[in-house]
Amino acid sequence: MCHELDLALHVAEDKVELVWAYFDDGKSYVFTKTEMNNKIDLHAIRGQVARERYQEYEGKLRADPNYQDVLTCKIIERWEKHDSLRKIDLKEMNGDYLVCGENRKLAVRKGLPVV
Repeated sequence: MCHELDLALHVAEDKVELVWAYFDDGKSYVFTKTEMNNKIDLHAIRGQVARERYQEYEGKLRADPNYQDVLTCKIIERWEKHDSLRKIDLKEMNGDYLVCGENRKLAVRKGLPVV
């Protein structure tokens, strides 16, 4: 059985305190309307953070052979909690994920991994 999901598993260590700061005061929105109506490309920033997290996960997976089991367990727990109507296919969780179609073309153009 897995342990309860912790924020540190999903948020970079150097960002945990910042993320908690948004939720400690009970705000219902992370950004104000003023912050959302600016010229900052939040989608691009989200993409960059996602790439950084991907690289961190990849490094942990290469460094610790047991880390894949930890993540698999977490995925199963989350699936059962939030999508109990469909049975999880464990075969789909093993092996490499191949990026296909237009996303593959875009990844190749940007020099990003497709496996």
